[in-house]
Amino acid sequence: KPLGVGIVCTANRIQEASEEAMAQAIRSMTTLNKYASEVVRKYQVHGCTDVTGFGFLGHLLEMLGDAYSARVESSQVPYIPEAFDYAGEFYLTAAAQRNRNHVGEDVQFFEVPFEMEEILFDPQTSGGLLVSIEKSDAEQCLEELKALGLPCAIVGEHEKIYGRCKRKTVSDSGSGDEKNAGTDGRIRYRRDTGGQCHCRAESGENGKTKTAGMFLGTTG
Repeated sequence: KPLGVGIVCTANRIQEASEEAMAQAIRSMTTLNKYASEVVRKYQVHGCTDVTGFGFLGHLLEMLGDAYSARVESSQVPYIPEAFDYAGEFYLTAAAQRNRNHVGEDVQFFEVPFEMEEILFDPQTSGGLLVSIEKSDAEQCLEELKALGLPCAIVGEHEKIYGRCKRKTVSDSGSGDEKNAGTDGRIRYRRDTGGQCHCRAESGENGKTKTAGMFLGTTG
């Protein structure tokens, strides 16, 4: 499901949310994950969770554990378009700030606008599924989900951590509509000889590095 439900509902409490944005939020909250799960279970899934109170990044870190790192292309993350504008007006929740503090140094952002950071930390009510799926299955699974009219995308990749290295989640910037939010870019993840993790961002046209698995942001 598209992110940004918490931000839109906050704007609505002070009568700043548009009818269209609130309708999208309600549609997201009232759509069951049943339909997406029925599609996803046909494929080789490494992990799956629903994105709720800890936001996208909090639940992603929970999935990764201590053994994996992830690269997220935030330009591919579905979200309610007006949530970006509302975040810029600081219509934010205390829960999102707690999520930011909780994630702490486990996440690094590169050229990500503040508004998109807030969307990735935004707590969701009845949020969609975040699925780690075998990369060879990712595109076909995505097409099935799209055929059902569900907002979804391949939003990143994960890989095994070797040596003593903290897990990091990194994100490249974007803003836009539910299906494709903004500019394209690529994040690369590397480990130096001292075992510390570093990330760097490179601009490019839909560049992706193939790794052990793919994350799908789905609805249902």
